[in-house]
Amino acid sequence: MDDIINQMRSQLDSIFDKFSAASGLVSEIASRRFVYSKVERKKVLFVGFNPSYTSDSKPNGNDYEPYDLKEAVERYPKHYKKFQDLADECGVGEDWTYIDLFFFRETEQKKIAEILKDDIGVDFICQQLRLTIDLMEKIKPEIIVVCNSGAREFFGIDEDLETKIWMGYNFIFDEKFGVDVISGMNEKSIKKGVKSTELIGIPVLFTSTLNYMDRSSKKRLAWQINQILKYHTLFFGESYLKHESLLEQLKFFTNNILEKNRKKSESVTKSKFEHASKLRDEINSDMTDLLELLLKS
Repeated sequence: MDDIINQMRSQLDSIFDKFSAASGLVSEIASRRFVYSKVERKKVLFVGFNPSYTSDSKPNGNDYEPYDLKEAVERYPKHYKKFQDLADECGVGEDWTYIDLFFFRETEQKKIAEILKDDIGVDFICQQLRLTIDLMEKIKPEIIVVCNSGAREFFGIDEDLETKIWMGYNFIFDEKFGVDVISGMNEKSIKKGVKSTELIGIPVLFTSTLNYMDRSSKKRLAWQINQILKYHTLFFGESYLKHESLLEQLKFFTNNILEKNRKKSESVTKSKFEHASKLRDEINSDMTDLLELLLKS
């Protein structure tokens, strides 16, 4: 993905040059430049909010290159080792990568509300989110784990504030695994061009920051990730919507057959053999339809 990373550097340079010449908080933050990870195509994509800006950070990061995640785990274990620990817990090993939703450097996440008070700030955010969309679509992981409660709103659309239209992913909640699954992209998405996505059928787990989760919560999260990956081929991916439609039809036929079986038993008990015989024929017909449906799937 070196070509993608190089292209991102050029795009980020353009965005941060433009907004550092603006005014106010946006200019201050954009002047600090940006930070981003050297991503790879992996099974699990962890998503954070944005890189921090600490007291020892350089004001201008013109010489910054994308950072290596393995090195980050060693050098900044307080943040990055949490992802490796979770990956180990759910049996993923090193088959994971990480990106932040935004590329600007700021420690206080609440400042995002200040940035979004005017059109310039909204544009600053939107231009970064378009890069994030492109990056996620190219990584195309088997599961996305969003490890920040504040990041959730930017995946969809803020329906209450018309000026704040974000990435615009549509979701279906999968009750089998307790996870949101991308089902398409809203026509109001900030994505340029055709409002479609390569991520249909990809499960997305929205969680809080791993540093704030207790051990029991982390174990549940690891178990959930493990189960989703274990059955990914059967229940997720590009054929997800087809599977959902198939499951609904299977439920319909199965419930029908069970109900008719119950009524047939009642008819036999009451010596209504003619009615029981009719129900038997209907059950056989439903069974045939059910088998044909399975063979077509």
